Amino acid sequence: MFKYLNIPNIICIFRVLFALAFSFFCYLGLNVSDDSLHLSPATVKLFFSISIIFVILLDGLDGIVARALKQETEFGAKLDIFCDRLVENIYLIFYVFFFKTLVWWVFLFFIVRGLAVDLISFRSSKPLGESFLRSSRFMRAFYGFLKVLMFIFLIWQPALFNSLSFNLTEYLILVTVLVSILRALPSFFKKI
Repeated sequence: MFKYLNIPNIICIFRVLFALAFSFFCYLGLNVSDDSLHLSPATVKLFFSISIIFVILLDGLDGIVARALKQETEFGAKLDIFCDRLVENIYLIFYVFFFKTLVWWVFLFFIVRGLAVDLISFRSSKPLGESFLRSSRFMRAFYGFLKVLMFIFLIWQPALFNSLSFNLTEYLILVTVLVSILRALPSFFKKI
């Protein structure tokens, strides 16, 4: 058990805890009516936006630390993906059930896509595979950037998808879903 407790893996675990704590704080800050926090909704949303950036940056930091300390392991790679999914799902759950700024189909898409791809990926010793779409630093950073933007926009502007005129958040969600589908393809078709 303790052999897996290295600095990169601790960073992975803490980013999940941070995502949960920051989401809960934001929810309280936006919904507590007794004014005990003395924070405006804009301040709470700004804090939450910064915390999202912080949590996603920690995702990159664990890999850098693992390489620098020569602590890269197959377990660590799989833990990183597992923690990525937990962080993503924490945000999605808060947006759908608590903030009510995300529509159900997007929530279900990311849950199903994450489960399907991760179940396939975890069977491999290289969970991200060798594909440019899945494993290149560029695509991982680009996809992470899209998710950060989507999560930040969702706290400021809800995605309703109930009219013919989309707002910027809805376009961003659609692009993120499209990139997510593209990144999933190599897991299902090993030749891509």
